[in-house]
Amino acid sequence: MFTQIKFNLYYFLKYSYKTVLTFWLIFLGFLLFFLCITTLFQSFEIEFVGVNTLPSLIFTAIFAVLFFKETFPAIIKFGSSRTSYLFAYVLYLILFTITMSIISNVFLFAMGYIIDFFHIDNFSYYGINIMDHQIATSQLILYESFLYMFFFLVFNIVAALLYKFGYKVSIVFLIIVSFPIFVRSFADELFHFFAQFIITEKEYSQFSFFILYIILIGILWLIVRNQSIIDKITNK
Repeated sequence: MFTQIKFNLYYFLKYSYKTVLTFWLIFLGFLLFFLCITTLFQSFEIEFVGVNTLPSLIFTAIFAVLFFKETFPAIIKFGSSRTSYLFAYVLYLILFTITMSIISNVFLFAMGYIIDFFHIDNFSYYGINIMDHQIATSQLILYESFLYMFFFLVFNIVAALLYKFGYKVSIVFLIIVSFPIFVRSFADELFHFFAQFIITEKEYSQFSFFILYIILIGILWLIVRNQSIIDKITNK
């Protein structure tokens, strides 16, 4: 089991590091491009606002779907068990979250330093700190990490559903699950429930995230424990 977990984790890292690195390099290229434009044309009424949390969360969601689709059948074909896949997955999830959070905040610090050093007034760059300046920086960094982990887990579950049941059954299931959102009485209750996951709300609790992660990992395990390696979307 331990050998399988190490192999799985190595495979996850080998599969993903180029993709993650490519995203941040492309993102850096866009930032430098717009930074150069605003620096050259400071005398004109040109102003740009850059954000890093939203693009990186969108990337996390897309990457999570592709990650499951590519790694699950490959790992099982190599002879690893589904249990070892899940253990390695949890370890990778932690590493991915830490990596994304560190790079995101390095970008935030570096861009802030450049803007202040060169006195660039028409370029603003924000991260998760755009939410509330009264919240400690350490808490915001931790919260951003929570979001990366949440997005990765949720969209992995979506990918697992699509992989196991195909488009039709998965869409019907997701519609049924999301239906209470459109019923006002349920929506109000859901808002009060999700308030504990919003850092700007007084009900916010870090402990709630850990419970949520355990539930999501449990759901993912229920999906993959007997899952075939045949993709129901492409039948491969």
